[in-house]
Amino acid sequence: MPRALSSDEKNVLATLSEAFPGHLQLDELARRTSLQDDRKLLRAVDDLLARGFLHCVPLRDNGGLADAANITITTSGLDFLKESERVGRQKKLRTAIVINVLIASPSDVSEERDFVADAIQAWNAAHFETTGIMLNAVR
Repeated sequence: MPRALSSDEKNVLATLSEAFPGHLQLDELARRTSLQDDRKLLRAVDDLLARGFLHCVPLRDNGGLADAANITITTSGLDFLKESERVGRQKKLRTAIVINVLIASPSDVSEERDFVADAIQAWNAAHFETTGIMLNAVR
């Protein structure tokens, strides 16, 4: 499984997606991302380049990436951002504590039994997210 993106990498991708389909030079990218440490920015750009999330003209020296020109996000980078946003919007699965609530009554009060079942459903809707408890109406 590939490692998750760092916050610097996410910042660079988001900035490039805003400029898409245009490209940015490294100094302009640095200003827009507010990454003050040049090494962090170069590392983020180099890692994203290696993952195929951006395209640029890399300029390397003995220490690795020294500069980059015409930086743009790739289609796979855009797809990754869209998928990340979609997953972020989805609700996460939770484990629930389920409490069975027995509703027992004579047959002539069926309307009241329905009212109790509706009240249990309303309680679940209002309180499950905060408590993790789910009431289950059992007739």
